[in-house]
Amino acid sequence: MQIEQLFRREILNYPNVIFCPLAQEHTPLYLKWFKDPLVRKNLDKGTPFSDTDIISFVNWATSSNRCHYSIVSYNGKPIGHAGIKGLNDVLSIAEISCVIGEREHLGSGIGIAIVTQFVKDALIQYPKLNEIVFTRLNDLPSKLFSKLGFQKKQENDWNIYSISRRQAEFIVTKCFTQ
Repeated sequence: MQIEQLFRREILNYPNVIFCPLAQEHTPLYLKWFKDPLVRKNLDKGTPFSDTDIISFVNWATSSNRCHYSIVSYNGKPIGHAGIKGLNDVLSIAEISCVIGEREHLGSGIGIAIVTQFVKDALIQYPKLNEIVFTRLNDLPSKLFSKLGFQKKQENDWNIYSISRRQAEFIVTKCFTQ
């Protein structure tokens, strides 16, 4: 199966994925998601899980101009988040994140649709962006990111998945045109 057919199939399976900006009122969702042991299993060991840490993250993410986090909804129900951080006028590299918080969507394939759509939106919103990376201590997302064309490299204990703007534009174009 060609790469564009795979992505188009995943995106078409989830046409009702919507991103809305993260707001303070989403804090209870984060508290629920980041306390779920099954969700936590997919996150890095260093991810903060105390109520104070989670509330601090939401406060930071909703007030910083160096990041953009969104709640991801599917069929009108919030199921996770996607974000991009490290943005400023100087840097041309940014880090993305994606967390599926609702158990019934873990491992469903919706992550491909979310990350592809979020990368597409980031390329449009941030014209100076030359490279997108995703860093993890664990290697759980390797399948998803390798399918999307991200290249993996190891730095110390970190797994870094990287894609150039040109590669990302190619994949996104293939995914969203017929």
